[in-house]
Amino acid sequence: MSIFKGRLKNLNEEQGYGVISTPDAAGEVRFDLKDLEHYGTPWIGEKLVFSLKPGVDGHFRAVRVKPTATAVGNVRINRIKSSEYAYVLIPFIGALIACTFSVIPLLLYISMSLLAGYVVTLNQHHQKRRVNKHSVALAAIEALGGWPGSVLSKRALNIGYQNRKFAIFSLINQRLHILLWAGVAIMTIVSIVS
Repeated sequence: MSIFKGRLKNLNEEQGYGVISTPDAAGEVRFDLKDLEHYGTPWIGEKLVFSLKPGVDGHFRAVRVKPTATAVGNVRINRIKSSEYAYVLIPFIGALIACTFSVIPLLLYISMSLLAGYVVTLNQHHQKRRVNKHSVALAAIEALGGWPGSVLSKRALNIGYQNRKFAIFSLINQRLHILLWAGVAIMTIVSIVS
């Protein structure tokens, strides 16, 4: 059997089924909760792997459904790639170079990143609604410099963006912060050399 990947779109524990959204198969695939392997209940947006089996109604259904992350206690954690660490270190390096003038930017990035990681874990437990107060708070924290912690936490906890607007905002915010700190670092280096 082939292995497919997708994200959990809907889970109805009362009726005993879930829906996986996947680009690999036919868009959306249903599965019975009995086909969910014993890794705990997945949350909305979590990455899953599964096999397909023809159903009684002629549509495919997912079987042997399990999360892609590794279980550590009650939490499932993904491996974070070194390229992702390098990506989120850019503002910290820029802030370190700028620390010749002030330590405040570095402290702001560290504290906001820790706060963003905390809010991401809170948001994980409130994902039944499309946009909740934690999503709005996370967007504000990311804008204040907490996006590195948000990116790492979302990768580690296997959480995707629930709302396209928040995803676009976050990506633009990340790129602007990287450009800002690259510029600050270059100006600082030029002023030190001159």
